[in-house]
This record gives sequence, structure tokens and C-alpha cells, in this order.
Amino acid sequence: MSRKTVVAVALVVLVLLAGCNSPFSGEEGTTSTERPVEEATETAAVTTTEVTLDDVTLPEGANRRRIGNATALAEAYASAVRNSSYEIEFEKSRVLEDGTRTDYRRTVRKKSLETDEEYQYQNRTSDDGNRTVVSYLDGTEFYEKFVTDETAYQVSTVPPNSVDEFQPKIGMVTYVRSRLQAGEYEDPRLVRRDGRRFVKYRLTDIDSDAKFVLADSITNVSGSVLVGPNGVVRRISMNLTKGGRGPDTYLRSEFRLVGTDEVTIREPDWTDEALTRTDDERA
Repeated sequence: MSRKTVVAVALVVLVLLAGCNSPFSGEEGTTSTERPVEEATETAAVTTTEVTLDDVTLPEGANRRRIGNATALAEAYASAVRNSSYEIEFEKSRVLEDGTRTDYRRTVRKKSLETDEEYQYQNRTSDDGNRTVVSYLDGTEFYEKFVTDETAYQVSTVPPNSVDEFQPKIGMVTYVRSRLQAGEYEDPRLVRRDGRRFVKYRLTDIDSDAKFVLADSITNVSGSVLVGPNGVVRRISMNLTKGGRGPDTYLRSEFRLVGTDEVTIREPDWTDEALTRTDDERA
């Protein structure tokens, strides 16, 4: 047998072995190159296609340098949450220079158009102690739970035309609008979150007429705004350093639109107890 024939036979054998469950084929029952089609497609797109800001449609109110019209961007967000279910998370803290946290707040808000339910959780920890307020609205039945040193409940039947008065402020629209309008957001870049593409703008300054903080006392700012492909704000993070005669204070906040449309709300397990206690108090 000639040398060329030997080489050809060897190559054929190696090709056949690559398709079998051999010691050279990776894990048992698979080949070393096998992977889900979706994963392979996404990886190929990431490694072979470079996407820039020139390849995406930016939301109304924003451009390739900065957020130029914060009002338009805020209105796009407001329109989105008014006409859909949503889930929101919000955190805010005040930390001293030595690391002591003197105030912390956390809020979770959920609204389901499909089931006509709404849920809100609010917790605040400060020098005055810890306080939690949870509310649940099921159609026109409104439940509240107050937790401090003791636990108290309140149950109300809300007239249909007054439901809006008992609901949490819709989607934190006022907060989103105020933070967008008060900040200077520049240097956009594309980022990926959970396989999706967003535009991220960097917070570079705070306007002197900001209503929620004394801008003259702020010595350093950082943060960002994350905008989805549909032009809806998904996250606002803001870190402010407040100077003065004493030690610096760090003011931190983060707003997140977790999701829209598919939002599941479960009735809290304490609503029966709330009804029982309320009936006993009224008897």
C-alpha cells in the first residue's frame, strides 16, 4: 500500500470516529461540537456581527450623544405602564462616609390588567426603626398590613369609581419624569441584559433646579439610564455625594422596570386574618 493510500485511509477512520461515542467524541451520547441550535445562532451573531449605535433606532427624545428631550422619554414610559401590566422595584439609601446606613427604603409594585389586581410592598429602615406596609387590591377589595413593633390590618370596600384613589401611584411615573428631567445623560453605548439589547446613557451632572435634592451641595454624581428597544426606560440608577461642613453623605437610588404584560400577582396569605381582625374590631 502506498504512503498516499495510508494517509487517506487514516483520515476516513478519524472522520468516522468523530461521529461515534468514542473517547474522542466528548460526553457520552454527544459529539464534542454539539450544542442547542438557539445557543449556536446567538453565539454566531455575537461573534460575527458588530452592532453599533448607527445600527439601532434610538428612542424619541434621545440621540447618539445624549438624552436631549427627557420629557418625551418620560412620556413614552408613562404611556407604556398606563396601558399594560407591570412590575417595578425601587431602592433608595442614605449612607454616611464611615459606611453607616442611616436610611434605607425598598418598594415593589405590581399591577395586573388581566386579573384586575394590584400589589405594593414598602419597607423603610431608619434611625427611628423598621416599618413595613403591604397593600393588595383585588377589584374593589382593598387590604393593608402595617408592621412595626406590632401588626395591624385595614380592609376597605372601594367604590368602583374611586378605585384609582386607593391604588399606588401608577408606575412611579412622577419619579421617572423627575429623574430624567433633572439629570444630564450622555455617552450612550449598547449593552446586553438577559440576551436583549439596550442603550445605556451615563449620568454626568444634575441640574441646579432639581426638586429632589439641593444641587449646590452635590460634589459628585454617577449613574445611568437604561432604555429598551421600544423606547421605554427600564432602569435609572443615581449615586450622589453630598458635601458640606461635616462628613460626606452618599445618596443612592435605583429604579427598575422588571417587566410588563405578563405579571403574576398572588393574593397574600394574610388577607383572611385581616378580614377576621377587622370584623372583630367592628363588632
